[in-house]
Amino acid sequence: MDHFVSWHTVTLCMMRAESFVNLGEPNIPEA
Repeated sequence: MDHFVSWHTVTLCMMRAESFVNLGEPNIPEA
């Protein structure tokens, strides 16, 4: 369960980072 939660959190962070990059934001959002 812990491994799944960690993987899910990492996935969300990556998705957020990609979203900001697509918007052209120069800063990476902090988790």
